[in-house]
Amino acid sequence: MKTLKDIHQDLSLSHPPDQDWGLVNGETGRTKGFIEYFNSNEQFIDKPTRLSYLDLVISSYNQNVLENKNIKHLYKPFKDYILKHNESFYDVIIGYWISIRDDDEFPVGYVIEEIIDQRKS
Repeated sequence: MKTLKDIHQDLSLSHPPDQDWGLVNGETGRTKGFIEYFNSNEQFIDKPTRLSYLDLVISSYNQNVLENKNIKHLYKPFKDYILKHNESFYDVIIGYWISIRDDDEFPVGYVIEEIIDQRKS
């Protein structure tokens, strides 16, 4: 199984102490690569590690939304990734991002809410 340390090395990520790993590493321009890495390594990533990784992908997509970069191009892979994690185990992360949604800092919460609502319809 891949640990967060393995993922840090594979993706050249940092892990500063006492900081939110997803927010620190959620860079614009890496969202697609993060999703592709997950899809290629899914079977090697355990559920607890997936929680942190989910936060990383969401944070990265949030940066794209804030900067209005590649949103249309990344929407489908992001949507598929979120739907893959739409189960109760991941509610803590998905629910968190929806709960802090706002236009200025965390617009991705609106996107996630829309994706989940579409799934329910």
